[in-house]
Amino acid sequence: AKQTNDTTGERARRSRNLLMMPSSVVARSLALFFVAAVEGCVEMASDPFRGSTMVLEPRLVARGPKVVRTFGDLDASRYFSLLRHLLIWKNGSFPSAATRSAVYAANCTSFDRCGPRMLVTNRTTTSHNLGVFEDEEDSDDDYKGGDGPTKPKKRKVIRAAGGLLLERSPALKFFEYDDQAGVFRELVDGPSLRLPVVEGCVERRRDRRHCELDGRLSLARFKGKIFLYARANTNPGGGGRFVQVATTPSLVSKQQQKNRWSPFRLVNFLPTRKKKKENRTSSYQRVLADPNLAREYADIYFAAVKPNPADPENTLLALLPTVVRAETDDKDEGAAFFSTTTTTTTRGRRRTAWRGEA
Repeated sequence: AKQTNDTTGERARRSRNLLMMPSSVVARSLALFFVAAVEGCVEMASDPFRGSTMVLEPRLVARGPKVVRTFGDLDASRYFSLLRHLLIWKNGSFPSAATRSAVYAANCTSFDRCGPRMLVTNRTTTSHNLGVFEDEEDSDDDYKGGDGPTKPKKRKVIRAAGGLLLERSPALKFFEYDDQAGVFRELVDGPSLRLPVVEGCVERRRDRRHCELDGRLSLARFKGKIFLYARANTNPGGGGRFVQVATTPSLVSKQQQKNRWSPFRLVNFLPTRKKKKENRTSSYQRVLADPNLAREYADIYFAAVKPNPADPENTLLALLPTVVRAETDDKDEGAAFFSTTTTTTTRGRRRTAWRGEA
């Protein structure tokens, strides 16, 4: 969602809050579709996860999905990403795409037409958890901002990272999309992340000797760094899937100096305010905010994280497929859990945490 300059967007320009559809609308079905490239204006209350939404200009909001491709029986395609004109997905053996897996991409020049698929990688271990994102770097051209000094222009580029860390494939692989040639190329000078030691990585399963990064990866360029979100396995007995994050300045090293990854650390969820009656959102937030409860009763399968389109300079927005087991029985309850980052200050220390809605 964007703030518009027309008269119908006057009220939208005054609102800098997260623009979000209710999860009950979003999470009922899955489909591969494009939404028309139009702008919708939504105004919300001061708290982005509470209060009702109001559509300021209904004609600017797409009324329904448009199917652009159907998949036949026994097709294991999954993990779709759409970055600008590129549609990227994983395929492999039916039903889970766990073997003979590969990642493909296609140029989609319009809402109902995509070109032939191109291979990104057919390494099973690399395609297992490949994540793609839009990065930026200084271009060869310069621009002059006002009366100030000449500054380098920023160039947008699509990059990817993937790799199930095993003895036969001990390092994460990095890729970049070449716009001119229309192909993905492997980056050979990316920041090293390899076995036997992945600093800070949480892998507590009894039958694993080292960190594997076995869940889908997600990357985001934010505040001058690249954030890599990966699965953390916190429970020795199984379950307890959580999210951990590491950062690096860039995937491309310059001046013969290799970039490095920071140690992994678990993400934080803000505890909920006390309520007389707990709903699904407050229940999820309470469990995820407590490391002991999360280890025993929660599974976050992966975190799909991107800069918040309504506030890209200050917050990230995540979609986390999550299961929380009731503490009184073995019943599982799954939901799409939306979160935004929130920075708080406690005793002079800044702490970044997540808050969300199930």
